[in-house]
Amino acid sequence: MHIKLTSFLNFRNLEDSTVKFSNGINLFHGKNGQGKTSLLEAVYFNATGKSFRTKLLKDIQRYNSDNYGVYSEYSDIYRERNIATTVKIGKKSFFYNKKKVQFDEFMGKVNIISFIPEDINLISGSPSVRRDFFDYEISQSNFEYYKTLKDFEKVLKIRNKFIAEKDTKGDIFEIYNENYIELSAKIISKRLEYIKNISIILNLNYRKLFEKESELKIVYSS
Repeated sequence: MHIKLTSFLNFRNLEDSTVKFSNGINLFHGKNGQGKTSLLEAVYFNATGKSFRTKLLKDIQRYNSDNYGVYSEYSDIYRERNIATTVKIGKKSFFYNKKKVQFDEFMGKVNIISFIPEDINLISGSPSVRRDFFDYEISQSNFEYYKTLKDFEKVLKIRNKFIAEKDTKGDIFEIYNENYIELSAKIISKRLEYIKNISIILNLNYRKLFEKESELKIVYSS
């Protein structure tokens, strides 16, 4: 997959324009505050609908503007495609090949990973940080997993309400509890499979860099 170009409007301090990318490694250099990170953030925001720098939409938009957006053209092994992510008065919209779509249909069209200094939290932060990271990475390439996560969150919310109200003796709670167990098992199974595959790739690359006898692996403790 190759992102050919990205256009942005009212995005942070970036001048409204289009940036073209080469079909290889792209290196951006410049002084502090010139927009290098903002450009990478725009590409990431376009593909995911979120920022790796902030959770507040208002932090992304240019001062005195109530709408902003990013558009990208890319090619895969089949043909050229395009995506766009826009925000108007705080409401996000997603477009695929210039057709407005729901986020469920939009997610995973362009798989992307950011790596920034704050990602050290993956190691030093709470388990929820690591779960969220892997859940999102798996979801980008596996829509069924993403759908299972959404179903799990709905069931968990209802199940927790029953528990909070101490209403756990009836048949309805039992139905939700069984559904909760079933969805949990699916999520754990997919996480184990994903981390096993990642661990193999990680170890192969680790051996190339260091002693062949050494091993590095990721272990998922549920």
